[in-house]
Amino acid sequence: MSLRRITCDPLIPPRQWARWLNDRSTSRYLESRGRWTERRVRQWVIDHLRTPDTRLYAICLEGQFVGTLKLEGVQPGGWANVALMIGDSSARGCGIGRRAIGLGCQMAERARCAGVWAGMREKNLASRHAFLAAGFSADGVVPPSVVEAIRAWPRRPARMALWRRLRSTRQPAVGGVERRGAVSPARLPTLEEIMACPVPYDEWGWLPQGHTCQTHSAKRAYAFVTLAREIDSR
Repeated sequence: MSLRRITCDPLIPPRQWARWLNDRSTSRYLESRGRWTERRVRQWVIDHLRTPDTRLYAICLEGQFVGTLKLEGVQPGGWANVALMIGDSSARGCGIGRRAIGLGCQMAERARCAGVWAGMREKNLASRHAFLAAGFSADGVVPPSVVEAIRAWPRRPARMALWRRLRSTRQPAVGGVERRGAVSPARLPTLEEIMACPVPYDEWGWLPQGHTCQTHSAKRAYAFVTLAREIDSR
């Protein structure tokens, strides 16, 4: 498996790319909306290639295109955002996503990024599993740039962010998990500590604006981190 950088044209046939995006099994957890056409795909590629800190890649398996990977915010000392799509259904469930994420992290490390992070919907278990398997763990301090991105997310559907610090910064490779409005502690709290936290939560399980809590932001966050670790240990 390899990544081929897209530099001047879609590389992947626009018809094939559009077919992936119009497939409900592929797009149900993506943020893109509406019907995709070949013209829309070409314009999307052109718009992203014009952005200096964005890189697009085609995911290749045995000479065939099976998906795409995008890195945004690629700059020395910065935190690059990674997003990928496995469009070919036959390439899912066999570790291609994990390997592509690993290669994407290598690209970001060569560009001397401080780390890489990704946002996804909480229900997207396949994506979560791939990132955990690629070294994005469930512990760590939230990078400031990731916090700013999380604050811009809509409340629904529920989303989460995972990140991984790169070795190019000469720091240990650690990761973390964060929900909008939550504060990650240095260690995972016990359920009893969460239950005893006096800070009131809103109806969605997030902290009200202006509040912080060193134990965690919600009981559901504890359940999620536990599930994430169970998936990572398989």
